[in-house]
Amino acid sequence: IVVLAAPSERPWIAPLLDVDPSIQCPQTSVGQLCAVIAGSQLLICNDSAPLHIAVGFDRPIVTMFGPTDPKLVGPYGRMDTVIQPADITIEDMARYRRHKDDPSLIARIDIDTVWQRVEDALAV
Repeated sequence: IVVLAAPSERPWIAPLLDVDPSIQCPQTSVGQLCAVIAGSQLLICNDSAPLHIAVGFDRPIVTMFGPTDPKLVGPYGRMDTVIQPADITIEDMARYRRHKDDPSLIARIDIDTVWQRVEDALAV
């Protein structure tokens, strides 16, 4: 398992790294990020550059969206990989620029739904 995170995100993933010291969390250049993604078996991510890189490399993905509308930003042709909160509204997504750093919408995604998608993606 490799966790790709910005330096500012490291406190969020510290508990995961404490649970399993074999998990890697390297700092990468853009080229190294692309290489890690190109060689991945599965990328679990949010709407971010790694998502779009994974689509470009045709890698398996499970992607979680909070306030952004995947119909507008992609992953084009891979909408079956998108998970959003069940109760998200068009109004929630229309206001995403004002709330882009607000994790409350993406936090409403059920972990069991994500895990089921991971299992499905790895079973293919």
